Amino acid sequence: MDDVIEKVIEDVDGAACGPQKVVPLEHSPGQSYWRRVKILWQKSHSHKHSTLPTFYVCRMEACRTAYNTKLLKVDELTATSEKEQEYETKLAAMAKKLRMVKTHKWLRLRELEHPTAEMIAWSVRRQRRLAKKLDAFITRSRDAVLNLELELAAVLQRLGLE
Repeated sequence: MDDVIEKVIEDVDGAACGPQKVVPLEHSPGQSYWRRVKILWQKSHSHKHSTLPTFYVCRMEACRTAYNTKLLKVDELTATSEKEQEYETKLAAMAKKLRMVKTHKWLRLRELEHPTAEMIAWSVRRQRRLAKKLDAFITRSRDAVLNLELELAAVLQRLGLE
């Protein structure tokens, strides 16, 4: 961990603090490294004129900068992940809606197929009936014309015109 902090200090805050010699913090039993750094930082910010060595202040600032950078990266990844989840949720909802629409259209098509087939069959039957009626009408008309011709011939013969 100290190696990482040294690297961060050199990379992030090296120009502002200048080269520093790494001095281990005083170790109190039962305190973690970060707890000790926090205590030192609080001491440095509790007095106007701090006697805390510049090294610790620079080290603390470098750690804070590194932490904030990593925290920003985590926030970005979290936001990206949330956007992806939201997009996947919307996509799944749209796919479900599309399936429902397709199913509805398919069922409606099935409902229309039977009446359409019946209408076509009815139309064919109707056309056949009309054709039969038309044939019967034409036959009766021919018969009527023949009967009229025969009657006309008979009338003309009685009148002696023929």
